[in-house]
This record gives sequence, structure tokens and C-alpha cells, in this order.
Amino acid sequence: MLAHPTGNSQLALPFESFVAIMSLPLISIDIELRDRHTVYMLKTEWNALSKRIVGIVEASTFLFHCRESDDAFSTNVLMETCKEAAAAVKNLSIYRNVMPTRATDALARFEKWWDETVKLNTSGFSGVMAYTTVLASFRSEFDHLFADHDAVIRNTVALAFLHLQRSLVVDQELREKWEAAFAQNEYACEKLGAIHLLSHGIYAFKTDAAGERTDLILGDRLVIDDSIIAGATGLVLTEWKLVRDGDQPEERRIDAKQQANRYSAGSLAGFELSSERYIVLVGRQEFDVVPRDEHGAVLYKTVPIVLNRTVPSKAKSHV
Repeated sequence: MLAHPTGNSQLALPFESFVAIMSLPLISIDIELRDRHTVYMLKTEWNALSKRIVGIVEASTFLFHCRESDDAFSTNVLMETCKEAAAAVKNLSIYRNVMPTRATDALARFEKWWDETVKLNTSGFSGVMAYTTVLASFRSEFDHLFADHDAVIRNTVALAFLHLQRSLVVDQELREKWEAAFAQNEYACEKLGAIHLLSHGIYAFKTDAAGERTDLILGDRLVIDDSIIAGATGLVLTEWKLVRDGDQPEERRIDAKQQANRYSAGSLAGFELSSERYIVLVGRQEFDVVPRDEHGAVLYKTVPIVLNRTVPSKAKSHV
């Protein structure tokens, strides 16, 4: 835990949260519309700036703990360093056109706060405290925007599939709708599943033969715009397969995984769940299948959707 320069423990800044975001790109970008080198440069620039702000906070904390009175040289050095870091933060505005709304809002707030702080014309400990507080607050906000968002997406996906599985048990009308889709084809089930996931804030997609994103509902190439980013919690890759009578569920799972492996579009950090993909197998009766399978750094989770699941209370008792 990094102590706040004011000594207020409630404003203390977790060092782990500073470090956690260093490996994340600054913003969510539609990689398909951006040059990959530009994305790399964004990530490199933000990582370096993040480390610099961490260093400034640590140096300020050290100074406040070790000095009982203002040290003109030390405070001047820190204030100049803060000004350089602030200029670098402001320079992030060159990427404003590809930033999501929350990121541009945070940057605008920083620019306002920084300019107001400079106008105070403070120096010494007070100046260092004011400058580092603005820088740390900005970085803390970006940490809040992106930290552990993958866990939020994973939990939401798990809830969405659990909701669907349980609804098929108790909702006859929904079950009949899925039965009709199952009788029709795989694409019909994909659309129903995608709509259900979207109701939970998850935008599901699949990959085409070229490894690009395909919209499960519309069937065309998926382009991530601000409306999707603003309206959804996250983006996940899913592959749907039907398990009909006589099919081997494991073979269907392997087929789906091979198709998902074709995905080559760059991940939208902070919005897309890139570490996990979902193999959704839809069948009329219950079946056994491998629940999870790792491929490199990606975890494939198998989700069985059973249309006629046996309800324990209705099953024959053997007790």
C-alpha cells in the first residue's frame, strides 16, 4: 500500500493496483481498423507512463516520510518531474478519436484538474502534494476502468449460461422455441443464444474461416463501435454445435475448438475476454463431455445446453 502524501490512510493507493494495469493497453480499439504497430506504440507509451507515475508517488512518499521541513531542491525536482509526466498524460489526447467515452472523460477531467492545480502556484511540500495527488488520481481512475474486468466478464457469462440452463427446465415456451431452433439448424440456436447473452450484457461472436469476428445475430462481420462498448459489459468468443442423436459430443466439441482456434483478430483489452473461449453444445438429452481444455494461454470452457434435462424431483426414486 502506498501512503498518500497527505497522510490520509483512506486515500492510500494500492501499489498492486498500480502494477496490475501496466500490462494492459490504454484503451479499447477496433484492431481491425487500426494498424497493429500503432496499438503496440500505445501500449508501450502507457506502460512507460504508468511506471513513471508510480515512481513519482513512491519518491514523494519517501520525501514526506524522511523530511520534517521543505527541502527546496528535492521538492523542485519532484515538481518538475510531475510537470513532465502531466505533459505526457495530456499528450494521450492524440489518441482521443479511438478512446472509449469513459477514457476521454477521464483525460478531460485530468486536464481540468491539472490546469487548476498549476494556477494555485504552490511550491514546496504543498506543491508536490498537489501535483502527485492529481497524477495519482488519474492513474487510479484508469485502474478502476480496466482492473480485473476479465473477472467481471467471466462471472457475467457464467450467470448468463446458468440462467439459460435453468430457464429451459421451467419455461415450456422457451423450451419449445429452442426445440424449434434445434430442429432448424445450428445458426438458429446461435442467434437465440447470442440474444440471451446480450440480455446479460455479453456480446457474443464467432470466428469465420479468415479468423475474423462474425456477428452471431446478424451473420456479418462484426465491427466494434462505441455503441457496443457503451452498451455491453464485454465481448466473448463462442462456438456453437448441435449434438443430435447418434453424434459423439466429444467430436463436436473438438470440431468447435478447431474452429475457434482460427480466431486471429487482435483482442480489445479491457473489453474482450481473451483468456477464455466458450464451446456451447446444444442437445436434446444430457451428455458427457470434457468440461474444459487449455490451448496455450487460452482456456476453452464447454457449456452444455440440454433441452430436455431430467429434473431430479420428477425422476424415479431409487431410495
